[in-house]
Amino acid sequence: MIRNESEYQEAVARCPGISQRELARRLGVHESQVSRDERNEYFGITLERAVKVLDALNVRLRTKVEIDNPLEMVST
Repeated sequence: MIRNESEYQEAVARCPGISQRELARRLGVHESQVSRDERNEYFGITLERAVKVLDALNVRLRTKVEIDNPLEMVST
């Protein structure tokens, strides 16, 4: 499960064999955009962009929403 930018970066790094050129082609962007993203370590990337990159890398993103203390949310 990817919980923060660091884990996102690790997920992208675990996809060997895909060049910046190929990733750019899959994303429909210029290779320089992929280079900038990687150079910035995907800092500040939007969720929408992250999902597109992961889709291009054939990585599935699953999210889970949990309420820590559901009883505290009940008003009486």
